[in-house]
Amino acid sequence: MIFSVKTITIIFLVICATFVFLYSSDTKEGHGNVILRIGPLKNKKGTLNLNIFTSEEGFPDDHKKAYRIISQNITHITQTIMMTNCPHGYYAVSVLHDENDNKKMDTGLFGIPKEGYGFSKNAKGFFGPPDFEDAKCLLKEKQMTVHIKLNY
Repeated sequence: MIFSVKTITIIFLVICATFVFLYSSDTKEGHGNVILRIGPLKNKKGTLNLNIFTSEEGFPDDHKKAYRIISQNITHITQTIMMTNCPHGYYAVSVLHDENDNKKMDTGLFGIPKEGYGFSKNAKGFFGPPDFEDAKCLLKEKQMTVHIKLNY
């Protein structure tokens, strides 16, 4: 069986295209899922508000500079939220349990929070919120789980 140059070229191009397709679709390289497990919550009142940042700019509360904003009704004392198709890289999360749904953190004397709050890596700040560096988590696999304990 003898093939013409044109037939061999077509077969070669089909094989190359197949390899390119398989390589690019096999891994979806550079993306993954972030699973956020938040809790325990003091109660099921209000809303859980999350700001997700990929850089220190705006962290932890400037939602205009956040990578994603999630607001979710509370159904369980421990909430699970999945973010899909996230580019590999660093993520830092700030969480507010907005019990009265007024879209802000209520504070008492000396600015002490009255509502639950938390950060990825359970980072804590010194007389204020933590820095992005202390809260960031690296997504480099197909999936990452981040546990966030709320402070009341």
